[in-house]
Amino acid sequence: MHSRKYDPYTNSQEPDNVWDFFSYSPEATHQFTWLFGGRGIPATLRHMDGFGSHTFQWVNAQGERFWVKFHFKTDQGIRTLTTQEAEAIGGKDPQHHQRDLYRAIERGEFPSWTLKVQVMPEADAAHYRFNPFDLTKVWPHKDYLLVEVGKLVLNRTPDNFFADVEKGGARNYGRDGAMHFDGNGGRGPNHEPNSLNGPAQTDEASGVGYAVSGVTGTSVHGKHVEDNEGIRC
Repeated sequence: MHSRKYDPYTNSQEPDNVWDFFSYSPEATHQFTWLFGGRGIPATLRHMDGFGSHTFQWVNAQGERFWVKFHFKTDQGIRTLTTQEAEAIGGKDPQHHQRDLYRAIERGEFPSWTLKVQVMPEADAAHYRFNPFDLTKVWPHKDYLLVEVGKLVLNRTPDNFFADVEKGGARNYGRDGAMHFDGNGGRGPNHEPNSLNGPAQTDEASGVGYAVSGVTGTSVHGKHVEDNEGIRC
């Protein structure tokens, strides 16, 4: 992303910076092929897949840990633009993607994505053929199948984008500070514990601890059998 930012000298995006980064970062090959491939310019946000990219942690009721990759598959199908189409649309409406999504929802054409996950048992990670936490790699589906778990459906537009989206997790006692445009807690209590059904501390563990070994500090990462800096599909 830094190579796409405005150059400190010209104050503009510079193609030389992007190509310089790619040429010195072979681990970015996967991203590079997507960016310059057939899916590089989505026609709309509704017609593209989404991915969690990072490896996430799930823990079941028995305290067993699993490593998880998220895949959001568009139910509208994949649609893309040519460079010429994108130039024409972007020149007329820089907010094309946001406006298309808003208008589709207002028409009642609620976009949806099928959520699928790949699940790796905790013990597999240490001996998997490449580092499963490497952001530049994807897990082959033949190793860990895509498992369908649900749908994401956008069925309404927020009345206030900042309050409803940016502050979507705002059931807490943070109030009276800057940027509070959502009622500021109204008549709700500002203390805890309380008898008015406010958020309550549970003391439940937010995660499951796991054993670690090795040395701390700057060191070379442990190698997996098939670790490399090239493309991994």
